[in-house]
Amino acid sequence: MKEIERVNVEKRLSDMAIFNGVAYLAGQVPNDSSLDIQGQTGQVLQTIDRLLETAGTDKSRILMAQIFLANMKEFDGMNKAWDAWVA
Repeated sequence: MKEIERVNVEKRLSDMAIFNGVAYLAGQVPNDSSLDIQGQTGQVLQTIDRLLETAGTDKSRILMAQIFLANMKEFDGMNKAWDAWVA
């Protein structure tokens, strides 16, 4: 059986798991919740960039993304950061 590689392992979770050439990320949150949604999203996307680099890949190879917002009124601000990131 192939090994699972875990990155930044803590007591209950890790930031990323890599298995069979696929990197799995979940639960990324901003470090500074005082920022507006665009700033918070930017922080999360920077973290994702670093994790993907650790896995030897980048955002151009993302298969799926799922984003949870506490307030759907923040969708436009989040989307601005997302659109700039994927451009």
